[in-house]
Amino acid sequence: MPLEQVDPGGGGGDGGGPLYTPISSVRTFRVLGDNSTQPIQAVTAASKLYGVQFSFFIDGHVWDTDGGPPFINDMTGYVNNVCSLDHVIGFRTEQDLGPDQLLYNYAVITVGTEDGLLTDEARVRMDLLRTGAEVPAIDAAWKRLQDIGAQ
Repeated sequence: MPLEQVDPGGGGGDGGGPLYTPISSVRTFRVLGDNSTQPIQAVTAASKLYGVQFSFFIDGHVWDTDGGPPFINDMTGYVNNVCSLDHVIGFRTEQDLGPDQLLYNYAVITVGTEDGLLTDEARVRMDLLRTGAEVPAIDAAWKRLQDIGAQ
């Protein structure tokens, strides 16, 4: 069973509005491996459908030319997709350094039984959600739980 929807009519999928509620949007930068900087927009939004908050970066140049709403809506769609998957019972984000020592936002996906007594976490970079990278990570977490008796 997937994460429970908090507002089944709040998906905005009918073209009547955004899928998200904006929480914050801040212009900043991140330091790259060569010590140069990349302008970014650090965005936090909440899914209207599932009520989960998440953060991610949009390249500053993309933000300036294309604006935020299409990218925030797309990311919300990816988050909604993750939340709709079987055995997903929670979703949040956190920032951490990747193996390349760059700062990234990570989806921390709580996988577990419906009663929440058996849980594990799958961690996937937010910018990789569009590639389907969360599916094998969720499957691996669920398999670990099944190995100890989850059904």
